[in-house]
Amino acid sequence: MAKSSRTEDKWDSGWRATVNGEPAPILVANHALRAVMVSRGTSTLKFVHGPSSFILGLVLCALAAALLSVGLVIESRRGRRDQGDEHQSLPPWAVTAMPSKSRRMNTSSSAEAIPS
Repeated sequence: MAKSSRTEDKWDSGWRATVNGEPAPILVANHALRAVMVSRGTSTLKFVHGPSSFILGLVLCALAAALLSVGLVIESRRGRRDQGDEHQSLPPWAVTAMPSKSRRMNTSSSAEAIPS
């Protein structure tokens, strides 16, 4: 005869359970808790939490790191290749906003009387 073993932890879809090394389904007890059916006697019950969202996050993070690394390698090789040029031009996406030394802002304020 089987009996349920209930935990006081919240049920979540990321949980996996084994009873005596065999996979076991996790049931929802009291609308929010985890429960697993076990046989009478001594059993080894093991819960492992591994939500798929965590795995997806790890994969996306690794992919982003790989793309960043490839981009840095390409950019460093491009930089070494262009070092021999004396007249380097800026890439089209670069914007320079260097103010001219001869152009100065007029900061003086003069108030004129308005005739009435």
